[in-house]
Amino acid sequence: MTSRKSLLLILPIFMLLSCDESSDTIDLTDFRQDLVTCLHDADRLIFKRDDGMYLYPEEVLPATSFPEGQRVVIGYSPDETVGNHTEIELVTSIGEIPYTTISQVSLIEAALLPDEPLYLTTIWYSGGCINLRYKIEFHDKAHSMAMISIDDKATADTLDVELRYNTHDDAPGYYRSGYASFRPEKPLPPTIRVTINTANLDGKREFIFNTK
Repeated sequence: MTSRKSLLLILPIFMLLSCDESSDTIDLTDFRQDLVTCLHDADRLIFKRDDGMYLYPEEVLPATSFPEGQRVVIGYSPDETVGNHTEIELVTSIGEIPYTTISQVSLIEAALLPDEPLYLTTIWYSGGCINLRYKIEFHDKAHSMAMISIDDKATADTLDVELRYNTHDDAPGYYRSGYASFRPEKPLPPTIRVTINTANLDGKREFIFNTK
């Protein structure tokens, strides 16, 4: 089951930058940068890594900082790990990323959505989300993207989704790196197939992920 809401996901003007183009996690001895999910423990904000580890900042952050389920990239220094809990000695940064559900549309609606090529750095499935790392050439207009599921393509064993990207006729500018996460609604079929019109991988490409 998918949602018809939130078709357009506006991309922030200032994207998260990374010094490592080959990895989705930076692990530098006493510093990490991870894509995580925000959770609430009573009035306290905590984080869950995609490997199942819960992160508890030593300095208590209010739960009102981010809604539950929001995906963020955090920079932090791990301290002590007990079981599946890690105390975070220092949170150096928290960056909210574009995050929404997948929108279900008809064939007619899909035909009306822009499908411009996106520079795709990597794509993976973890944390119950389809995650993207990408580059956009930004000048002065906000770009947007959506991940859609087309009604007539639904099957019992595969969720077919497509990424749609719109530059809104932004002029050529400078490349900025960014992340986005799209959460399919449960229950999920065994397979997700993602189609993306890429600017750097010879046009339309399909990526297949197992959800089990």
